[in-house]
Amino acid sequence: MGTDFKNLATPRDFFAELIQDAAKAVSRSDFHPLSYSYLSELLVDFLHVEKLYGAEGSGSKMMAEQWFESQACDLNAKIVRLKRLGDTSLYVAGFFASSFKRKVINQSYYIQMGEMSFQSLSKIVSEPEFENVYSHFSSHFPSYVDILTEVSQKVNIQKSGDILNLFERYIDSGSKWAEKQLLSEGILTYPLKKTSN
Repeated sequence: MGTDFKNLATPRDFFAELIQDAAKAVSRSDFHPLSYSYLSELLVDFLHVEKLYGAEGSGSKMMAEQWFESQACDLNAKIVRLKRLGDTSLYVAGFFASSFKRKVINQSYYIQMGEMSFQSLSKIVSEPEFENVYSHFSSHFPSYVDILTEVSQKVNIQKSGDILNLFERYIDSGSKWAEKQLLSEGILTYPLKKTSN
């Protein structure tokens, strides 16, 4: 049974329902208790285009450049910038996963930037609750990317029909969501193991 979108009063309710369904679909249960509300807030925030591109125009800079610039900021500005980088990385890697097809900057870049940003953030915030949330997002980042990919499928932002794109995503980032899609399509009969160089 699908989500009854007509009975959801706010975008926050809408996304919260989708996120819970997506977490079940990607078969993950090791989430931080605050992760569902965090992801709902993130998706509500990104309904506003300026959130993605940055009010101060930082969206035109490479994320790595933004990360290095954040290291020279005072503590409060550093927290704001790192949170923005982590959130943007998570949103783009998950919600627009299909747009990375044959691009120089791929999904792995956003995953690495997100992991690094949330890890740095967890070390400088003073509230233990936020420290735990950011640390958890850093160490489970690909799982949260998979959840947002599933949400984007539900709202038809991207389609999973491009098998080559799914396979490239699986090989590139080890996405459990892409693996599940490939297994269900019969493309994989068992999970692949990455070989180290």
